[in-house]
Amino acid sequence: MFTVFPCYAAQDRDLARELCEFLERGAGARVFLEDGEIRSGETILSKAADGLQAAVVLLLLSPDSSPARWVRREWEPALFEQPKEYGAKVATLL
Repeated sequence: MFTVFPCYAAQDRDLARELCEFLERGAGARVFLEDGEIRSGETILSKAADGLQAAVVLLLLSPDSSPARWVRREWEPALFEQPKEYGAKVATLL
């Protein structure tokens, strides 16, 4: 069994729930659905950092979850360097 930490906007909760149920049924994954919701004051990058204990950090990218512009020095450590240190994989879904 592997673990998945989805990062998603509150507006994408239904999609996240459906996807997580699919992963649990179809792949036997353990999913941290409630922990992955982006709340006030958080960003998808800070939420991704919260999920590094999981085998896979799944970023659900939508207009509600993604900032208008991402500065490379902000996203590169969160999406490449830190996951590599922890042995986590990062996947994205548009």
